[in-house]
Amino acid sequence: MTIHRQGLALNIRFIPVLLVLAASARPWDLAIAHINDVHSHMDPTELQLVLDTTLTVRAGGAARLVAALRALRREHPDLLVLHAGDELVGTPWFSLYGGLADAAVLDRMGIDAFVPGNHEFDRGPKALRRFLDSLHVPAVAANLDVSRDPDLSGRIRPAVVVVRSGHRIGIVGVAQPETPEISQPGPDVRFFHASAVRKAVDSLHHAGVRTVILLSHAGFDEDKVLAHTIPGIAAVVGGHSHTRMGRNLTEAGLRTGIPYPEEVRTPEGRMVPVVQSWEWGKEMGEIVLHLDDSGRTLGWTASPFLPLSDTISVAGSALAPDRSVAARTRLLATGAVRFFQPDSLTQALLSRWNGPIDSLRHAVVARLPSAILRGNPLLGTLCASALREAGSPWGSQVGLQNAGGIRDDLPGGLVSRENVLKVMPFQNTVVVVALTGAQLKGLRARTRGRDGRRPGWDGVSEREDGSLQVRGHLGVLGDADSVRLATNSYLAAGGDGLEVLEHADGFRLDTGISDAEALSSLLGAAYPLSSLNRTNDTTRGTQ
Repeated sequence: MTIHRQGLALNIRFIPVLLVLAASARPWDLAIAHINDVHSHMDPTELQLVLDTTLTVRAGGAARLVAALRALRREHPDLLVLHAGDELVGTPWFSLYGGLADAAVLDRMGIDAFVPGNHEFDRGPKALRRFLDSLHVPAVAANLDVSRDPDLSGRIRPAVVVVRSGHRIGIVGVAQPETPEISQPGPDVRFFHASAVRKAVDSLHHAGVRTVILLSHAGFDEDKVLAHTIPGIAAVVGGHSHTRMGRNLTEAGLRTGIPYPEEVRTPEGRMVPVVQSWEWGKEMGEIVLHLDDSGRTLGWTASPFLPLSDTISVAGSALAPDRSVAARTRLLATGAVRFFQPDSLTQALLSRWNGPIDSLRHAVVARLPSAILRGNPLLGTLCASALREAGSPWGSQVGLQNAGGIRDDLPGGLVSRENVLKVMPFQNTVVVVALTGAQLKGLRARTRGRDGRRPGWDGVSEREDGSLQVRGHLGVLGDADSVRLATNSYLAAGGDGLEVLEHADGFRLDTGISDAEALSSLLGAAYPLSSLNRTNDTTRGTQ
């Protein structure tokens, strides 16, 4: 835990702080808990923490997050709970239930405000409307115009005002401005640059709301710019970039060089805290702002933590009770963790939906000799090959898989459909598109090194002179030659800024085959359950 006063940051062990306040300004505290980028992780996530040995723990999970918030409300009765977007998409809980389970859990958490992230738009406005109608939480985004969309009109407002400790607090939403390129919001939803939210901030100030918080899905770098450039902000609570913050995490073996919060100085010399809480509900953000009546942030007390189960394992075996108590004590000393029993009512709620999830878990499709990590180029190639194979009845020669569409590792050993759905959770379909050789060259140039992530390609290779050779095509591919490419429906619609796929005017067919099913079929053929061959292991890679 860290205490900060404007111009002075002290560890909690050194509490004596001299603070001179203007006589007219009465200090008060605002406690905020926040999450972001949960991506439908209803179940806990295994983490490895390193002290003198590697400890395997279970972090987050919907029922544990509810329990953590209940504990925080006992400590801070006027707790403000914020969600910085991307609740949806990422596990079978979303693939099967389309956000209904997420909405029920968020209602159990008592979220006060929610900014839609880019993944909330992945299935289009109608699906987002169903989610918002099930979610009894105000959705805010001031750089978003949904007035022309019949499904979303009136459902997302620029800001919301809540009352805590007798003070009005404005919460202004900041949507991800690149959503039209990376998701599917449809033609009637308009996004503006994040700086457009200044108008909403000014309107709140003119209405007498002195404390304003930005709830942002613009990403950590943009959040720092907003904190610096928009006057009168008490704090920025963010998401999208999955930023792991808090140097106390490093003491528990999760390295991060970013403090919680990041302090941003304004041109007027004020400090504005910027925070995120990593991803998947593995971390709970907690910050108490020390404010005066004018809404000025005088300082803060920061206490983010990993909400953990009390079961700790080493090398696959649970620790004996005495060793477990010792490990918990050492972890607590880092200031990075807290232990909670899961909320029983939330567990009961999720158990009603758990049958189909369990069926997915038990449906095994392949046996891998070892894990294939998300960052391993082999996984991208396998996904691209799966798309090409699925489109082969319609003549596909090349496969393309975007790196952002791969969301998890494939485990070693038995691989279930749930594992596959975690890798490709977006329920895209396989689309075959005809391109010219020149368009394919341009597409490869466009995707090369994009955002530092490598797309997966199959069926095409590049020679030293830059010419291409394509599966099933004799000789070098000419600029005017035709080639059929299989990709997912998101990219085929121009996602990730690949307009060449959207506007290709030749052959185009949506096969109706899901990308996850295509990957399941490929894995089943390449790594059948009967295969016990572990001698040709080419699947190892870096994360």
